[in-house]
Amino acid sequence: MLCSWLSERLDHNLHPYQCTCLAHIVKLIFSDFTAYGLGHEQTGIQAYVVVSQRVEAEYQRLVRSGKLKE
Repeated sequence: MLCSWLSERLDHNLHPYQCTCLAHIVKLIFSDFTAYGLGHEQTGIQAYVVVSQRVEAEYQRLVRSGKLKE
């Protein structure tokens, strides 16, 4: 669901609040993966990779522009 929503918004930047919320969700998803004993090899699910890369890129863009603090 997140992957398709982000794909539809490729030409739009995320609002700082959206980026903060999505970063939190991505971290929770990864912690759930590790809680179930899945390592980096198994978490290479394409949708998760796409979402985490997009959120990380948006987060770094917002930090560089001064709209978010690290």
